[in-house]
This record gives sequence, C-alpha cells and structure tokens, in this order.
Amino acid sequence: MNDEQTIKRLVNLVIGLTEKTTKGPDSSRLKWEKVGSDTYEISLIRTSLRIGTEASPGEYPYIFTVLDETGSVIERLREDHDSPDYHLAELHGAASRSYTGIDEKLDEIFSELGINEPPF
Repeated sequence: MNDEQTIKRLVNLVIGLTEKTTKGPDSSRLKWEKVGSDTYEISLIRTSLRIGTEASPGEYPYIFTVLDETGSVIERLREDHDSPDYHLAELHGAASRSYTGIDEKLDEIFSELGINEPPF
C-alpha cells in the first residue's frame, strides 16, 4: 500500500470511531479513557488508539495515534488549521464527551425534569 491509501484508511478509521462513539444505544458506544490532559484512548486487544491535542485543550493541532501492544507508535495523523481535514476535531470532541458521560447525564436530566428532547 502507498501512503495515500494508508491515509485514506486511517481517515476512514477516524470517521468510523466517531460514529461508534456517538451513534447507537449507549451499551454499544465506544467508551474512551482519559490518558493525558487532553488525550483520550481506546485499548483493543493488540492496539491502542489515541486522540489528543498538542496545544490548549480542544484546539489545533489534533493528533491521532495508532500504537502497538508495546506502546510504540505505528502511525500518526496530525491535523492543523491549514492541513487536510482528517476529521480529528470531530473524533476528539466525541471522545471527550464519551469520557465525561455528558450524553448519559443529559438523558438523566431531561428524564428527571420531564423535559421533552428536541427531535433529531
């Protein structure tokens, strides 16, 4: 595979991770762990996936990292203001919301207060 194909596959992975973190029933959504001040991680059997920032929390540049079972970096995608859109900001936001549990907390609040949620 060439670099362009690898990048396309990584971007597809990022999009898929974002969807699996934000869509579907709560029980099937990915749950991210916080591993740094603004870095989140999913651990698989032999791989870990990280999304984070290098500057202020929630700001560019975003870094997506694939690590092997020893913690060595296999590949990284970096997204700056002026770089190609790799959808890393969306994944970072989804991972952050997953870690904080805000979606579940909002469900609880709406239910407790008897407020109807807007249609989506």
